[in-house]
Amino acid sequence: MDAPFSSDAIPSLRSGYKQRTPDFVGLGVPKAGTSWWNSLIMEHPEVHPHRLFDTDSPQDTKELNFFDHFSWRQPNAIEIDTYRRAFAAPENGICGEWSAYYLGMPLVIERLHKVVPDTKVLILVRDPVSRTISHLNHVTLNRGRSLRLTPAWVKFFSTYSVTPEAFFHSLYEYAIARVFHLFGRESTLVLQYEKCVADTQTELKRTYRFLGVDDDFLPKNLKNEVNKIEYVVDKPDAQQRRDMAGFFVEDAKRLAKLCPEIDISLWPEVFEILNQPKLS
Repeated sequence: MDAPFSSDAIPSLRSGYKQRTPDFVGLGVPKAGTSWWNSLIMEHPEVHPHRLFDTDSPQDTKELNFFDHFSWRQPNAIEIDTYRRAFAAPENGICGEWSAYYLGMPLVIERLHKVVPDTKVLILVRDPVSRTISHLNHVTLNRGRSLRLTPAWVKFFSTYSVTPEAFFHSLYEYAIARVFHLFGRESTLVLQYEKCVADTQTELKRTYRFLGVDDDFLPKNLKNEVNKIEYVVDKPDAQQRRDMAGFFVEDAKRLAKLCPEIDISLWPEVFEILNQPKLS
């Protein structure tokens, strides 16, 4: 994640494989079950991993994170060609990637559309309160420790970097509307983590059907936990969760109109606020 991969990192093309642009790209969001859902997609025999995927370290190589690194600069022709070369599959197979930060990173959606405008897009969202807490924990545990910060800098890092990042990655509506505008609603599948947990087989069939592969295939372990980590941050109590939900409620209201398939009742604190009786 420290830099976009270079052409030197792409291994030689496997026998029987042909280079292609990605058939699908998962755009987000972090800590919403994307590792689990991507693993179920990749288990399908018609789906093939991108060329930089390493089976010995799947969690470290499943996400390309290519477009995260350009700030306001557009990728140049060589960089665009490098990204496109990361995908290959045999005849009758498909290939793609899922980089969970793409949806919330500035200008990434626009750059992706410019480079691969015909790809199919997958998005997985989760209860914004629970997702934010999980994001805070993930970044604190992994990124925070790797930076080896002093206690004072840990506090500064948490206040001005981690907390805003975690909250704003749980605001979905604007980015998804942008995806619909650029790629088209028919080329975008929006999934909800809570529905995927409650009825995994139905939602997975929807996903396979959207990708154009056999939707009768059933992975061996639908409920296999992926990328579960310990909690190192304090979890908010019930009142604090309701306070957090207030930050997300207007975005959730707009999201429900934009994506009627999202069931806001599965996000309890947000749903409670939305259904409070109005004072006369």
